[in-house]
Amino acid sequence: SIYFDRGYKMVNFTTVIPSLAEDVIKMINFLGFKPTIYKIKKNEKFRHTIRISKNAQEFLNLIHADKS
Repeated sequence: SIYFDRGYKMVNFTTVIPSLAEDVIKMINFLGFKPTIYKIKKNEKFRHTIRISKNAQEFLNLIHADKS
């Protein structure tokens, strides 16, 4: 998801699949960004949220994620 929080653009990716979360984190790091990772347990499963808050627009430009 792409959203604004307190006037800043943010990018979130959420999954319950641990290996997918790990792959996404590796790809974001490879591109030179430092995501924040949250792991929250709910109903015996973990939800992995990967957030890019710093340089989010630069990240979106790099991956060509135009929100129209």
